Amino acid sequence: MPTLVLNTNVSKDKIPEDFLKNTAKLVAEVLKKPISYVVVHVNPDQMMSWAGTSDPCAVGTLGSIGNLGTSQNVKISKVLFDHVKDNLGIKSDRLLYFSTCSCGEQEYSTANIYNNILTYPNLELCHF
Repeated sequence: MPTLVLNTNVSKDKIPEDFLKNTAKLVAEVLKKPISYVVVHVNPDQMMSWAGTSDPCAVGTLGSIGNLGTSQNVKISKVLFDHVKDNLGIKSDRLLYFSTCSCGEQEYSTANIYNNILTYPNLELCHF
């Protein structure tokens, strides 16, 4: 079940009403999964600081069984970053997005920063 969790200091009243619906459709599309499997969880109004300021920022985690990996994550990161930037008004240099591959598939987890992809082969983000 693909799950996107987005933590942001953007206030709830500044998030478009259709943001969850549109984000779920986008996640389904980029992961090639049925929308009926997709979960999107947005945590607005978070107390967050990035680079010492409280300007709008976000940290997200995307998990999925399959369809994630270093090569796919470059495309997925760009699509999700552009979507968040365009809809929430967060600059791309104030977004961090982690994707996790299925632990059962014994693939590596990767962390992605738009325009500066970093791979951490030992990062374990699957918790049970």
